[in-house]
Amino acid sequence: INGADAYTNYGASMGDGFIGAILEPPPTKEYAENNSRLQDGRSVVSSTKVDERTFTLVFNVEGSTTTDFMKKLKALYAAWAAGQFTVNVPALGSENYKLYFQKSTEFAMNTQRTFCKVSAQFIEPLPTDAGRV
Repeated sequence: INGADAYTNYGASMGDGFIGAILEPPPTKEYAENNSRLQDGRSVVSSTKVDERTFTLVFNVEGSTTTDFMKKLKALYAAWAAGQFTVNVPALGSENYKLYFQKSTEFAMNTQRTFCKVSAQFIEPLPTDAGRV
């Protein structure tokens, strides 16, 4: 996250479906159409453009103690809330996904308060190679 190791800095690792969500293709924008009464059928401009994408990522966050856990969780939340941040998954290559946090969708924590699973919704405004560094 932001060029730093997520586990070292935030105690965060990829949760269920993380890689699938990152690799999911972006939606396309609606096609430009002309449905004129002066001609049969409908004219469709077939050049495809991608739209922004919204997806959910699941993070597992852990700390060695409750204090350590809370420190790491708050640091992760601060990274999300700072505006645009980047995520790189080394196993997938060198692409940095530029994301914006929208909202948390699920949270579950163990009784020792040293581990949690947090799901959050993100937006990627330009999900193309041009929008990724």
